[in-house]
Amino acid sequence: MKEFWNKPYSVKEYIYGKSPNSFFKDSLDSMSQQGKLILEVFSKNQLHVGTGGPKDSGMLYSAETLEKDFQSLKIETLKESTIMLDEGDLHQGEACVIRMIAQKT
Repeated sequence: MKEFWNKPYSVKEYIYGKSPNSFFKDSLDSMSQQGKLILEVFSKNQLHVGTGGPKDSGMLYSAETLEKDFQSLKIETLKESTIMLDEGDLHQGEACVIRMIAQKT
């Protein structure tokens, strides 16, 4: 596991919606059996909200993309929601996010 976290990744690949995402793939490879992944990302709908996150739709996610990227896991929760952000000056107000909980089986 230590080797995984010491491996360099492109910041854009690590954070943003590039697919296939080698950070995601390597994360899955390093997860232990029955391990859980808890993920919150900005959805593509965030582009029109303006309360934070990337301004490029190619750097945002859809539920369908996450479902595809994590098809090897048992997805327990995959939900797009509007939430209230209060996370510093650049992330304030309503935001469109996708939350996922998945387990490696």
